[in-house]
Amino acid sequence: MSPYIPTTKAFQILILLLNLSDQRRCAIKKLLTLTMLLLGLSGCATTGNYLKISERLDYFLEISIGSEYGSQKTRVVKWTNDLKIIVFGSPTDQDKRTLNEVIAELNDILGDSIQLNIVESNPNVEIYFIPKSEFHLDEPSYVPTALRSFGTHGITVGYFWTWWDNAFEIYKAKILISTEDITQIERSHMIREELTQSLGLMNDSYEYEDSIFYQGWTEAIKYLGIDKEIIKMLYHQDVVPGMTEDNIRSVF
Repeated sequence: MSPYIPTTKAFQILILLLNLSDQRRCAIKKLLTLTMLLLGLSGCATTGNYLKISERLDYFLEISIGSEYGSQKTRVVKWTNDLKIIVFGSPTDQDKRTLNEVIAELNDILGDSIQLNIVESNPNVEIYFIPKSEFHLDEPSYVPTALRSFGTHGITVGYFWTWWDNAFEIYKAKILISTEDITQIERSHMIREELTQSLGLMNDSYEYEDSIFYQGWTEAIKYLGIDKEIIKMLYHQDVVPGMTEDNIRSVF
């Protein structure tokens, strides 16, 4: 084995460090340690960037294979056409701002795969801002006490339902957001969660408390790094509707 010979730049740095006093070397060491610590904290705050590929894949499969409302879905479903969104009911000004913000973020994440737009006619996604007591009138499949309740409400205050064809391509979605017994920040969370899950990421998890996909009650109004990662994974060009878990593992 050939002896290690440092490069010119590395050798110069080594000589510089050797010529420094003990006090200065100690100060540099502390600075480097602090820098590494800050980088580590940053990684924790944006959960996703520092996860192993296998961890991201397992989380993606947990969210994308299955459904929050008990469906025995064992294959990936996703949109292959743009989402054309129409809004009904009584959204607040903040609801409208939140919806536009979420759409802009998702369009940035999704890139050239699909895009989301608000339309005046011919929609394939309907969002209703109505009292939760009217949910069953607009969507017969609504589950009043779904697999989880929200906060102290004891009843679901946000709900989504999607339709897909035999090719596992989603072609329609309906989203219900309550206008009663819910705060504005809770409603902003529900807008983000329900619209995101209607993309095909239909399950929830207890893995990350600040995730938009957290199973327990949360008021998250921003995507974590891991949230963005799994959205990108679902709409990766090599992930096609109808794929099973084994198919997905062969892609990533």
